[in-house]
Amino acid sequence: MTNRPRIIVVYDLSAAAPVEIVAGLRPLAEVTFAVHPSSFSLPLLPHLRELADVVMLGEPDSLARLRALAPDAVVTFSDRVVSTTAEIAEELGLPYHSVACAHLLTDKYLQRERLSEQGVGTARNALLRSPSDWPEALTRIGLPAVLKPVHGEGSRNTYKIEDTAEGAEAARLLVEELLGGARAAGEGPAEAALVLETFLTGVEQDPFADYVSVESVVSHGTVSHLAVTGKFRQPPPFREVGQFWPAPLDPGGKEAVLDLTTRAVTALGIRTGVLHTEVKLTAQGPEVIEVNGRLGGMIDQLCRTATGVDLIGIAGRLALGEHIVMPELALDGVTFQHCTLTPVEAFRLEKIHGAATVRRTPGITAYRPRIRAGRELEASVGTRYLDYLCGTAPDHEAMTKLLDTVLDELSFTFTLPTGPTTLTARELTAV
Repeated sequence: MTNRPRIIVVYDLSAAAPVEIVAGLRPLAEVTFAVHPSSFSLPLLPHLRELADVVMLGEPDSLARLRALAPDAVVTFSDRVVSTTAEIAEELGLPYHSVACAHLLTDKYLQRERLSEQGVGTARNALLRSPSDWPEALTRIGLPAVLKPVHGEGSRNTYKIEDTAEGAEAARLLVEELLGGARAAGEGPAEAALVLETFLTGVEQDPFADYVSVESVVSHGTVSHLAVTGKFRQPPPFREVGQFWPAPLDPGGKEAVLDLTTRAVTALGIRTGVLHTEVKLTAQGPEVIEVNGRLGGMIDQLCRTATGVDLIGIAGRLALGEHIVMPELALDGVTFQHCTLTPVEAFRLEKIHGAATVRRTPGITAYRPRIRAGRELEASVGTRYLDYLCGTAPDHEAMTKLLDTVLDELSFTFTLPTGPTTLTARELTAV
């Protein structure tokens, strides 16, 4: 028996790997994974059980089993289960986002409505529960627009719509998928709905993307912004390639982004947690894309490489009730992460070429595959990665030159529906 605190980690498709979660939290407390059963989490059960105790959610006694552990904190690093985590926290009397706040953080329609009500941003949106809602949504929002699920992550099923007929067909197909496949597989919320929202036109930031993210800590309502994260340009429709610290913003632009993020956090009533807020850089000023009520994807790895600070540990300390106010992180040079995207077609990965050379390249601190040779995946326009690359450079120009070198060195051989082909990392991430 131990007198150490216990943290419940509600687990599904996650912004951090299980081993990273346990490494960040175990110095603070004993860890129990409360696993939401899905096609992502179920194959990982043996690995999760090697790392920590596991309680399966969805079973009749799962809440009673969690209560019997007398946990001191609950946290998640997964968008899919933010609302579930809030419900568990409420049932067990533990600090976390309120249930109402969690709904705002995970429902893209409700979040945009609340931000608009509070005067945070000018983007509009409309809800589609069936294809018949398309004409009214189109009239309200106009084109170009973005069509996406109310609940979702990784740019899954997210499209830019520029043509009326194209949008109507996309709405029909996506509603059918949400009503069918996703619900039947138990992936995410059962509610099937889409959002059509204003497409925010960004200001060109060549060679980088026209949006950034803000990494923040909220403690008892006090907001601390740790860093503004720059992004690499996105291949269509909205596939994320990677990110870097710091973002190349001038002081005035950075101040505007941080002020907007603070107003968004306040408008949504967020009182605690590590947050990841995406912001578009438009000619009229920054606009919120979305506020995520958890750690950003791969941001903990970026933070540890750049500064040595463990954001998973910070999230655990917040969950345990510690009051944390943090200064902006001190950054030296540029630290970056870049990932090669999978093909959008169905494929089988046959071979990776050039990995050893890339690992030996000065400035590259890590390279590892995320999909092994022999793996087959279905077609998808979502963000899926073949690998993970991390490095450092003296400045943004040096980072760009370093990536130019390694992205031509890396290549991948696939079997596609059209036959075998070999593509470089540069070709797979071309905009």
